[in-house]
Amino acid sequence: MVLPHQQYPYLISDGALGAIITWTDERSTTRDIYAQRIDPAGNRLWNNSGVAVCTAAFDQSSPRVVSDNMGGAVIAWSDRRGGFYSDIFAQRLDASGQALWTADGRPVCTAFFSQYSFRMVSDGAGGAMLAWEDTRNDLSTSDVYAQRIERNGQWGYPAPHITGIRDVPGDQGGSVNVAWYASRLDVWPEELISYYTIWRAIDEETAAMLLRSGTPLIEGVSGIGQPIETPVVRRGLLGGEPYFWQNIMTVYADITDHYSEIVPTLFDSTAVSAEYHYFQLIAHGNGPDAYWISSPDSGYSVDNLAPCPPLCLAGAQEHLPEGLRLTWDPNIEVDLDNYTIYRGTDENFVPGPGNLLASPCDTCYFDGGWTWDSGYCYKVAAVDVHGKESDYALLCSDNITGDETPATPLATYLEQNYPNPFNPSTRIAFGLKAPSHVRLRIYDAAGRLVRVLVEERRDAGTYNEIWNGLDDSGRAAASGVYFYGLTAGNFRETKKMVLLR
Repeated sequence: MVLPHQQYPYLISDGALGAIITWTDERSTTRDIYAQRIDPAGNRLWNNSGVAVCTAAFDQSSPRVVSDNMGGAVIAWSDRRGGFYSDIFAQRLDASGQALWTADGRPVCTAFFSQYSFRMVSDGAGGAMLAWEDTRNDLSTSDVYAQRIERNGQWGYPAPHITGIRDVPGDQGGSVNVAWYASRLDVWPEELISYYTIWRAIDEETAAMLLRSGTPLIEGVSGIGQPIETPVVRRGLLGGEPYFWQNIMTVYADITDHYSEIVPTLFDSTAVSAEYHYFQLIAHGNGPDAYWISSPDSGYSVDNLAPCPPLCLAGAQEHLPEGLRLTWDPNIEVDLDNYTIYRGTDENFVPGPGNLLASPCDTCYFDGGWTWDSGYCYKVAAVDVHGKESDYALLCSDNITGDETPATPLATYLEQNYPNPFNPSTRIAFGLKAPSHVRLRIYDAAGRLVRVLVEERRDAGTYNEIWNGLDDSGRAAASGVYFYGLTAGNFRETKKMVLLR
């Protein structure tokens, strides 16, 4: 050591079989704080006479030290640079003895009167927690105060705080509004935050799928250093178990105290699945280690909009078998699931489970229980994948078309479809002179089979079939020229039609 006095040493293990020591040093005209690291062989690693932790004016004394869990240490001391009364300051040294915070340390507490007899422990993340006796309220009595100084030398933990995750009203679902209070380092006078990243929790299976597709994996946050413009999977450990987050948005800081952004969700909450999404925010400063992570919070999105009611609902009498063919135009909503058909005896009937007739995915339905004298009315609604039902299209007996059972055709025939050109559906009429096995098929201009409308034996009579512009897989056929062909016994005929999207 260097004369005249080095006093009140305090030491901890460096985690590598050596030690980190701090002390009060009087080598100058006032008391200062120095530190040294010793390896397992007793060699001094931070200069022969130690490194200066604080040499500010007046006296600094009574240092304490805890590990930063990264090979370095956090050292705190009583400090009189402000005058007669003592304050508490701290400094962090890396494994090589370099100071990581402001020269001569960062203030932990500089309240009025004295702060003394402090104790400290590591916060487990590169900083420390301190508690002390404090006379700021009355010199004759002491209170106890505490503070955290985190790995970057900031008091507390200046992370953003999520204030709400709420569904976006009046949308089709798939998104929520995330609102948060800014990090206190965002606003004046600090203005140290460059941007925020928003992260959504994902399960291990989703994370594995993203990694297989080439999405990069990062461990923790340290090392990001710059705004993330491409998808990333972040992995952490909680209780020894891995958990995963995916970045979904970068928001640049604009020196304000609160923010909100609309962010996408993976699914909507429904009566069947009421699962939540979990989100987390990270405030990023300048440098890869200048980041502060919020506590996670949860929310969910819902589909607020029901589909539009089906258009052009119509009913036409059919024969062989007797009944009513209901048709309507297909809805264009991308989240459409099916339709519901209700049947009542007057136009004021209330749709419900007791009068639900069917829930087809197609835009037509045959009701074999209908007769002219039944007086039935029909209400048809569109239903989306979240179970939201549209208003009802209404059809009553006054608007049903048809007549008495026609006579058996004198010859088998195939009529031109109507309308033609068409969008989205068209009617194909044909008649059978005698019972036959009937095959009615639709082909594209290259001769490829698109849809089988009929493939069965039918009795003699007249028939109407509706093609709704979908192929046999349920996909919408493209605009263009198509051919429909009828085979019934020895009868074969083909006609052309045009689909215009």
